[in-house]
Amino acid sequence: MNSGGNSANRVICYCFSGLGVNEVIFENLRWPSWIIPRVISWMQPIDQESVQDYSGRLARQIFNSPDHGQYAFASTDFMILGVSFGGIVAVEISKILSCPLVVLVSSVRAPSDMPAAARLLRYHWIAKLISKCGRSKTIFTRWGAQLLLGASKDEAEQLLEIFRSADFKLVCWSLLAIGRWSTSTRSADVYQIHGERDWLFPLWAVNNPNEILPTGGHLSIMTHAPLISRLIEAQARSIFSRNDA
Repeated sequence: MNSGGNSANRVICYCFSGLGVNEVIFENLRWPSWIIPRVISWMQPIDQESVQDYSGRLARQIFNSPDHGQYAFASTDFMILGVSFGGIVAVEISKILSCPLVVLVSSVRAPSDMPAAARLLRYHWIAKLISKCGRSKTIFTRWGAQLLLGASKDEAEQLLEIFRSADFKLVCWSLLAIGRWSTSTRSADVYQIHGERDWLFPLWAVNNPNEILPTGGHLSIMTHAPLISRLIEAQARSIFSRNDA
């Protein structure tokens, strides 16, 4: 997924995946030559850490990365892409780094865009139970993943295998962080792409996304990658005034 070559006048796109998932969800995206994707790895959370504090630590990781010097990170030529829980982190990081473009896919801009049931995740025993269920290898787990994620059998199996290998503490904390997320401000400078058939962050709860994918589910980043790639590129061209290929 990563692009190479001369970095002059290019835009870095820092990518944040969903909880318990790695860079595999970005593999189907196609990038123009002037956008350099960088997938950010999750760090271990600190006990009782809020998503805002965690995002602050991640922001420092980005700022101190080799990209800072190599690609003139201090300029405005960077953007953030967040998927699912990664979108929540992207929103919080954008408040710290004043990012000119934040793209959310299958995610939300504010706690008010989540269904009321998501608040149940604030309870540790519920977050722990869901984490354990997701790691089981029963056919019911796969069926649940297919239904909630809008995934095919193969996609569900692939993601469940990744989820099972993910750090259990990180997954539990991520679920708790979703349930306990609170913010007094709603991010306006966000480009939001959302699937009509997303059952984890249902469309009826999301406030006016920029783009609605009629057949898209929570895994739209994988199932609708060509369309999402075009949408991201078009928005980036508008923000960064690019006319090249």
